[in-house]
Amino acid sequence: MDQSARYADLGLNEDELMAGGGHILVAYKMKPKAGYGYLSAAAHFAAESSTGTNVEVSTTDEFTKGVDALVYHIDEASEDMRIAYPIDLFDRNITDGRMAHFGTYNGNPLVMAAAIAVDEIATPAALERAIDIFVELF
Repeated sequence: MDQSARYADLGLNEDELMAGGGHILVAYKMKPKAGYGYLSAAAHFAAESSTGTNVEVSTTDEFTKGVDALVYHIDEASEDMRIAYPIDLFDRNITDGRMAHFGTYNGNPLVMAAAIAVDEIATPAALERAIDIFVELF
């Protein structure tokens, strides 16, 4: 299922996303499985690591769509995939002892990806100040 219409916006600018302070930006190395397009696999990963699933959901509301993770950059040659996660996706109280799960998913994004690894994470300064103790993500 190609979810790139909802979970990808390649027109977003990384500098503007950082300056806006509303997203955690994560760079990955991703290699899609044979037979899957790079953007389609990246969007599936963004969906499964935020608000989506592998089936069409007819009851999704506007709030949920507003916190979708978005693929904003891909470079298939270097296997570079970058996703912007709205900070509203994350528990600021850190009640479970973890701030975020950038490697845990709602479903199975590896259906389309042969390999995925986190390369870099950038958090907005305002979010870092809002957290009393910045926990190690991994």
